[in-house]
Amino acid sequence: MSRALRAGQRPLAVYADLARMVGCDSGLVPHPDQGEQVFTQELVKQLARLAPVVAYSSSSSFPSLRLVDPHPLISPGLARRLWEARPWAVGYISHLTPASLVRMRALKAAARGAPVVVMPLVSPSLDGARGLLTRLLRPDLVLSSATGTRSRLRELGCPTADLPPAVDLDRFHPPDPGEKARLRAKWSLPAKDQVVLHVGHLVPARNLGALARLAGRPGTTAVLLASHVRVAGSEDLKQELLARGVLVLEGYRPDVAELYRAVDCYVFPCRPGGGIDLPASVLEALASDLPVVTLPFGALPERFPNAAGIRFVKDDGEIGSAVSEMLLRRPGTRALAEAFSWEALARRIVNHLYALAAAGRTKPAPAPLSHTEGEIRVADG
Repeated sequence: MSRALRAGQRPLAVYADLARMVGCDSGLVPHPDQGEQVFTQELVKQLARLAPVVAYSSSSSFPSLRLVDPHPLISPGLARRLWEARPWAVGYISHLTPASLVRMRALKAAARGAPVVVMPLVSPSLDGARGLLTRLLRPDLVLSSATGTRSRLRELGCPTADLPPAVDLDRFHPPDPGEKARLRAKWSLPAKDQVVLHVGHLVPARNLGALARLAGRPGTTAVLLASHVRVAGSEDLKQELLARGVLVLEGYRPDVAELYRAVDCYVFPCRPGGGIDLPASVLEALASDLPVVTLPFGALPERFPNAAGIRFVKDDGEIGSAVSEMLLRRPGTRALAEAFSWEALARRIVNHLYALAAAGRTKPAPAPLSHTEGEIRVADG
C-alpha cells in the first residue's frame, strides 16, 4: 500500500477565496478567464487525479468547486463540511493579509488541526502590522512564486517554498504545418501582416497604449483579446484603441489557444504592480512557441532570466524595437514552458502537504521538496 493510502482515505481539502481575490464581496461569479479562477480550477482537476479531493470556493463558475458563503471569518457551512470530511491537509488559495491569516487559523481548527498551506498568487505587502500578524498567525507553509516574498516571509520566521508556474501543455501548443494560415482566416486576421497579441483586461492600468503604438507600424496588426473585466474608462479606452488601429476582440473564448497559434509575437505591456505574479497569458504564449516582449512584471524576470525567447524591456519606448528583434530572430519558446505542467505543480503541492502531515507538526518548517525529491506514490483517479 502506498504511503498516501496509509494516510487513510480522508480527502485533501482545497479552499479558494475567489470572492475576495477577484474583488467580489458577496457571491458574485468570476468568469472562466479570470487568472485566479483558471489557477484554482486547473489545480483542483490535477489534484483530484492524485488523491481524493474536496474543493470549496467563495465564488465559482465551475461545478467541481462547491460554493460556500464568503463569510468574514469562515462560513458555518464550510466549517461543518471540513469537520465532517476530516481532511488530512488543506490547501488555501488566498491573498496573504491579516484577515486571511485569521481565516487560515479557522480553517485549521475546522479541519481538526490538519496542516494548512497558503498559496497567495499576488505578492503581499508584509510591512507594519501585516508583518506582526504574520509572526503571530504563522502559517504551516506559504507557497509563493516570488523570491522576494519568500525571503521576507522567512525573515518573519514563516516557512516557505516555491510555487512554480503551470500551463496546460496539451491545449496550448505550437501550430501544426499550415495551421497558422487557416487560423488567420478563421479569426479574420491579415494573412501577410506581422501580428502581435495581448490577452487581458480592457482597463487603463494595463498600459494598452503600447498596443496602439505597435498598430501604427506598417505591416503590423496589433490584437487585443479583452476579458470580461470592465472599469470606469474601459469604453473610452476601447474606442481609442479602435481609432488607432488595434483589433479588439471581446469576451471569453474557449478556443483562445487557436489565437495564440495564429499570431507571431506576444506582448505583455503591463507595468509592475497588481495582478498575479506569473500571468497565465505569458505562460500560454510560451507554450504556444511565441516569442514574448514584456516589462519586468511580477516574478517573470526571476523565473525566466536570460531566456532567449523573452525580451524584458525597461519602458514602453523599448517595446517596438524589441518586437522587431523578436520577429526577426523568431526564437522558439516552447521549451521554456515544458517543465511547468499542472500535473508537476499538483505533485509538488501534494508532496509539501504530505511532508507536513507525516511530520505531525504545524510550526517547524519542513525542508522544501522539489517536484522529484521525496516523490510520494499516490493513487490514480
